[in-house]
Amino acid sequence: PVLQGVFWVGAKLFPLSIIKTIIFFKVVIVIADVGIFFLMKQLLKQLSLPKHLSLMYFLNPLVIEELTGNAHFEGLMIFFALFAFLFLFKMRWMSTAIAIGFGIATKILPILFIPLIFKKLGFKKGVLFAVIAGVVTFFLFLLVFNISTVQHLLNSINLFFRNFEFNASIYYLVRWIGERVTGYNIIARAGPILSLTAALIIFIVSFSNQKYSSQILFRNALFIISTWFLFSTTVHPWYICLPLALSVFTTFRFPIVWSFTALLSYAAYQSIPVHENLWLIGAGYIFMIGYGLWEMWKTPAQKPQTITKN
Repeated sequence: PVLQGVFWVGAKLFPLSIIKTIIFFKVVIVIADVGIFFLMKQLLKQLSLPKHLSLMYFLNPLVIEELTGNAHFEGLMIFFALFAFLFLFKMRWMSTAIAIGFGIATKILPILFIPLIFKKLGFKKGVLFAVIAGVVTFFLFLLVFNISTVQHLLNSINLFFRNFEFNASIYYLVRWIGERVTGYNIIARAGPILSLTAALIIFIVSFSNQKYSSQILFRNALFIISTWFLFSTTVHPWYICLPLALSVFTTFRFPIVWSFTALLSYAAYQSIPVHENLWLIGAGYIFMIGYGLWEMWKTPAQKPQTITKN
């Protein structure tokens, strides 16, 4: 619904010009980028980290090309997600819930952070947080609610989990094994099963028995979103902007590697119809995952850092 609002305003302002409407979309994305800049500045200050680390995000070619270049609205979703984390660090959990609600109503991915934030807040505040986030999301969806919209949403979710496949990693291995066992593409079963597996891992990580310092919170958020994408059937390059933004607040840099290896997937568009080079995709994932595992091996356990109230 948040994006539908942006599209509606663009269409009303420039009903006869596609170019002007697209420019309007890009202006919205640039404004979100400005917001992300100030949010990253505040969050890095909160974590006692150098402010220049935000340049890992803003100067990354993937971010420049896919957001303001190709007008993908991941930037607007990242803006709301970082706003939620900033409010959380300031112990303003109701504002956190509202920001998460707007993030979910922009692109649904921030819903994956709800268990993590729930664990950080504790049971009582966590329940209230989840209820408020749900109410905000519900009312935003209510603005565009009708039967056809619900049917379209359910069909889209079904297509994403059971039909779409692009630049995947674990799924392509599962599909390869499945094709040799059954003789056909098993995405209809493998897609939902892998998503449920990722969801289970996310819940385990979110509710792990540890104190959530600010840096551990971002580390786990990065692990959660990376796990989701590794188990997904579809990973378009611009999806990596979110883990890239989260990595700014951690010691892990594998999302930077991922932001470059993800671009290898565009080799599929050299032919019509689109045909993916699985060797190229596999090499990219092996390099990225290998680098990530090396970082985990060499990185010492982070000392707890208190989340202060300002």
